[in-house]
Formats: sequence, structure tokens, C-alpha cells
Amino acid sequence: MKLLLLLLLGIALAEDLIDYDRAEELKNLGVTWKVADPEKNPLRRQSLETFKRMVHGNKTAFREDKASLASILVPLEEDEIIDGDNEIPNIDKEARGDVEYDKWGIPVDFDGRKVWGKCIRSGGDQGNCNGCWAFGLANHLSDRFCVQGRDIKISVQDILECTTGNRCCQGGFASNGYKYMMNVGTVIESCKRYTKACNECKPSSCTRYKCKPNSMFWADTIQQAKREIQKNGPIQATFDVYDDFPYYGSGIYYRTSNKLLGVHTVEILGWGTEKGVNYWLCKNSWGDDWGDNGFFKIKLGDCDVNSALTTCAPLI
Repeated sequence: MKLLLLLLLGIALAEDLIDYDRAEELKNLGVTWKVADPEKNPLRRQSLETFKRMVHGNKTAFREDKASLASILVPLEEDEIIDGDNEIPNIDKEARGDVEYDKWGIPVDFDGRKVWGKCIRSGGDQGNCNGCWAFGLANHLSDRFCVQGRDIKISVQDILECTTGNRCCQGGFASNGYKYMMNVGTVIESCKRYTKACNECKPSSCTRYKCKPNSMFWADTIQQAKREIQKNGPIQATFDVYDDFPYYGSGIYYRTSNKLLGVHTVEILGWGTEKGVNYWLCKNSWGDDWGDNGFFKIKLGDCDVNSALTTCAPLI
């Protein structure tokens, strides 16, 4: 009986991630992005501590990973784009209207969902697994392979279980994931499906898909990142998650809080400007019911989102 009371007390004291009063507080602040209805927010059943396990909580370790990423980069000229023989894809003007370009010759608005259609798939739902490092990698590379002519969906589970140096659902680093994609390669989703659990890495007879050797790309400028996306497909980004971000519903997110919960990895597939605010268009991995059908916009540069814009070149 005493144990049961302790367990019940622990449940009662657990702090909810999504709080109704906090949602109202954000609305009263007058944020220009829409706050999701707490009743419809798929994260409403998460405790704060459970959510913290979904994101990388160690900022110091993330900085170390950035240094590790830098160690496997191939030096690029300012305007060089990997796999540079590809032509920039034609833009469907009927669907998008006339295209306006900035002073660098880059479209001021670019939405990969409209340009590449079926190649932009769902970001999936990582659940309670701290596997955003694997989802960000698998999601953006799956879409990149499709953009470049190979319609496949990469297995998150294989990357989680078999990447050397990472800890599956207990966290991992992009640098190890990129090394795995360039040196070993991974299988497709139908060969090894996501289970939200970690098992032993086992050999597979399925075809492996890789990135080209030494093709790790890190954008030094926003313009370089945009050119890379436009020409070769989505890229990956890592940013700081504050306690207001889980409340996001739609619009351009910008942080209003100083309470850092962790670091998160997502896919970037576009950009644009609304009411004078520049943003990245991103795909998340918290399910299609979160945010704007699984997608979100974030103010350019907010939450350190410009600090690690990376990818590698699919070996087609």
C-alpha cells in the first residue's frame, strides 16, 4: 500500500509539458504565431521529464559534436554546391505563381512541398525515443534521394541501432550518423521498420544506400544553404528548444522563453518571408498532428537554428 501511495504521489507531482495556463499566457503575450489548442496538442499527455528525453539535453556535448562535424568536412568555396552537375529543378509556376528573386538570384520564397511534391513525405513520430538525430538524418536524406531520382525511404531504425558511437534512443550525434551514411550506408524502411525501441544491430541482406565518400556539407552562409536546398534537396538543422516551442500550432515561431529544454534536429525544406519576417520551413518528427501538419516555420536565426546546416550527397 505504501509503495502504491508513493507511485501515485510521483504521478501527481509529475510536471506536465503542456499546461493550459501556460498556453493562455502565451496567447496573452500577443505572440504572432498561433498557439495550439492544448486539447488537440499531441504532446499534451507528455510529462516535462519525458519530453526532455526526446531532445538532446546536453548543450556542451552538442558543441563537441559540432567540432566533430567540422573535422569530417570537405572545404568548399563560398558558392560551391555539392553534386554541382545537377541543374536547378524547374519550378511549377502554375502552382506557385511568378517567382521573385533576391539580390543573390535566390527565390525569396521556396516551399519544397510544392516543388518536389511526393518526395516530401511525413516526418514520422519518434515517440519517447531520443532519436531526433536519426530522424533528422533519415528524413532529409530520404527526401534528397527522391529529389535526385531514387524514390526510397531510409530506415530510421537501422540508423538508430547500427551507428557507431551513438546510443540509439538515448541520444546521438549527427557526425556519427554522417560517417555511417558515407562509410556503411543504411537500408530502407520496409526492410527495417521503426519500433520506438532499441535492439541489437543485426546484419541485413537488404540493399544499402549511402552518401558519397567525403561529401559532408556544412553551409557557412544562409545563401549557401538556400542554394544547396534549391539545387539538391532538403538539408538538416539543429536548434535550441525552449519550453514555448511544444505549444506551436502554426505561423512563424520565435522564442519568448529563456527556459531551455534541449537541442533538437529537424529537416529544412524551404524558406520565405511573411510580414517582413524571414523564416525557414521545417519538417519535425513529433507526428503529423503536431504543429502545422508536422511542419513548422521558424524565424531565421532564432534558437541558433543557423548554426549547423548540414547534409551529404546521395550516392545514386
